[in-house]
Amino acid sequence: MLVPLSWLSDYVDIDRDVVSLAEGLSDAGLKVEAIHRPGADIEGVIVAEVLSIAPHPNADKLAIVEVSTGVAVRRVVCGAHNFAVGDKVALALPGARLPGGVTIGRSTIRGEISEGMLCSAGELGLGDDHAGILVLPAETEVGAEVTKVLGLDEVVLEIEVTTNRPDAMSMLGIAREVAALTGGEVRLPKLRMARPAVGGATVEDLASVEVEDVEKAMREVLKAVEDAKGRVTRSEMKQQSAGQFNAILHFAVAPENAAPVRDRLKQIGNVAQLDIDRVQEAVGGEKLPQDGKLNRGNTKFEVSLYNLYNIAPRETATVRVYVTDVAKAYRELREAVTTAKGRIRDASSSDRDHQNASAHLEFDVRRTDEAAIQAALTGAGEVLGRQIVRAGPGINVTDTKVLFRVDLVANVPARETVTLRLAAVDVPTAYAGLQAVVAKQKGRIISSHLKDLNEKKLEVDLVRVDQHALAGDHVTVGIERVVRSENLN
Repeated sequence: MLVPLSWLSDYVDIDRDVVSLAEGLSDAGLKVEAIHRPGADIEGVIVAEVLSIAPHPNADKLAIVEVSTGVAVRRVVCGAHNFAVGDKVALALPGARLPGGVTIGRSTIRGEISEGMLCSAGELGLGDDHAGILVLPAETEVGAEVTKVLGLDEVVLEIEVTTNRPDAMSMLGIAREVAALTGGEVRLPKLRMARPAVGGATVEDLASVEVEDVEKAMREVLKAVEDAKGRVTRSEMKQQSAGQFNAILHFAVAPENAAPVRDRLKQIGNVAQLDIDRVQEAVGGEKLPQDGKLNRGNTKFEVSLYNLYNIAPRETATVRVYVTDVAKAYRELREAVTTAKGRIRDASSSDRDHQNASAHLEFDVRRTDEAAIQAALTGAGEVLGRQIVRAGPGINVTDTKVLFRVDLVANVPARETVTLRLAAVDVPTAYAGLQAVVAKQKGRIISSHLKDLNEKKLEVDLVRVDQHALAGDHVTVGIERVVRSENLN
């Protein structure tokens, strides 16, 4: 679970540095696996406004861009073309540092001086998109530090919350643990269900909608309100942390248009919560008579839009898979996650030797892409064990994603042991032939040695090889099978 400190501080005061806080939480049973500082590797990148764009005289695919930093005008040579005059962009000044140890300097490109670099999202470590320049919102202040504008100055704790601690799977749950450590108090969010006045709204909808792109969803909701001839009373969007956005929209529409607006919300995203408070009043506000006339005021909506970047999945699948080639299976599984546009949380592999290699991959994908991941796991090898854990109701998690924790292993004891005693006229030739069969069947030689009387012994690990493929006549055959265990293949 990712916990941005700025978000956490909305619910509890933090009176110590982040390292001490992490140690205290770990001692209390909430293991802090990592402390993320998204913008730690970024320095000297500010917001600039594009003043002019001109073709480069010596290169068809380059342009000379003049930008304002608020205190000066700088010329920058750029190869992207996805921005226009008036756009706000991220400018790395000479001397700036970028993720990966990149340092930006004043340079000459095809005979033209470039005083810095316009940055893409990928160059700022915000993703893999290097195709175009990162264009910032129009209201962004010129000269501001990009790390603050994008929330990259945030400090985020990555906490391993075990399945026996569902109370800690929310920001409030973590806030309670912090309060217990510091002796502080938890500030609960204020919940309000407003009742309409006479002649006011007769129904109040409180909706929480999970979406992929908050900004796009916000535009679509505003368009739906406009189509319903409604009135917007509040509209705001803010970034809680790197990658985590939230938008709030309050609006009112005529009662006959309320149902189409609710349907549109369900099309825009996953409606995680929808509370409807219906109020009926007689004309004049008196007690409702048996046959009295009813006021039908506008229907008021209070909508919260948020993306799923830092919202934990409700379901966690722990899978252990036996594979013959860990490196290949690891690579193909990562490709499957990327194709499904999932988010890899942790990835590691150990390939000290081919036979004892292993890999671990932790990632989340959308529920709609779960079947593709399950197929990739089945195709990778033999699934030795699978465990599904679901968080309980009322916890700040989502059903639209699934978290996978996958272990790929190559060295798994065989469930069945076959003991053969072979008689051969030419032992060395038969021994070499046996080794060739093992190699052809992609087996693993566990041990082999020469005994007295020129008898050789070879212990191998095969994937269901045909016993009759082994060289020589079978003198004795012994088969031993171990009882069921997920650690056996």
